[in-house]
Amino acid sequence: MQDRALDKRGKVFRMTSYSFYFVNSDDRIEGKQVYECKGDAQAIAKAHKVLTEFPFTAAVEIWRTRDRVARVTRNPGASKP
Repeated sequence: MQDRALDKRGKVFRMTSYSFYFVNSDDRIEGKQVYECKGDAQAIAKAHKVLTEFPFTAAVEIWRTRDRVARVTRNPGASKP
């Protein structure tokens, strides 16, 4: 789903809904939150921030509708698209 928004200069851009699934150390989903982001790169950056805010979450899977965008883990070498 996409919504229109304005940037600081008043230009219109589209925001996309991303589902973030919080995965525990047993690789089980423990929760879900939807975030609006400008694109995949911003969603991945947000996932890294979320991991710092939720210390017991082992990973965050990011989905855009039916497409998995990335899996971000606490171990930077383990992140994979």
